[in-house]
Amino acid sequence: MKQLRNPFKFPTLVIRKGIDRWRQARGVPKLTIGLEGFLHPSLGEGAKRLEYAVHRLQYIVEMLLQRHGAQITDAQLDLQRVANIVIDIYVMTAVLSRASRSYCTGINNAGVEVSFIFQVSVCIWIV
Repeated sequence: MKQLRNPFKFPTLVIRKGIDRWRQARGVPKLTIGLEGFLHPSLGEGAKRLEYAVHRLQYIVEMLLQRHGAQITDAQLDLQRVANIVIDIYVMTAVLSRASRSYCTGINNAGVEVSFIFQVSVCIWIV
């Protein structure tokens, strides 16, 4: 925040942050986490959806902090929505992790767990 408040001293950071915010506002964030490398290759689409949700969460939190500042604790409805999004992202992470492990170790019902991914990711996209 100190660097963003002094744009003349850190112009490259301000430009990079501006480009990132512009991409986020358009709904096309740059997916840089690389979750696909940690999961079974067949779960790549779920990993991309999770990574998208994480980047959108970051954008939402930054916008809320920018809007409310130190009075963020008074914005209870916004905080409740963010908490629900965090819970959904956690659920999706757990489902992806378990499905990847089941798929890699060859458990009999791995297909059922993989089908849960698409049900959970649909809930994330609705948010």
